[in-house]
Amino acid sequence: MKGTTPTDKQFYDSLSPDLKRQVDNQRSAAERKAAYREQLMRAKEGEDNGPVWAEAAKGRDSTPPPRT
Repeated sequence: MKGTTPTDKQFYDSLSPDLKRQVDNQRSAAERKAAYREQLMRAKEGEDNGPVWAEAAKGRDSTPPPRT
């Protein structure tokens, strides 16, 4: 007797609609969590630069224009 294991797609296709909905919710929650974790890591890496608006203020010339 030979046993076979269904693939993930075959297993998903055999689920009831309610269970498919739960699986889809779990997958989307995992994707959101991973995206949030990546966003936090990018924010930590760029944290040393300071606020973005401070960089823009450095580039501007704050002296008044000459009088004519």
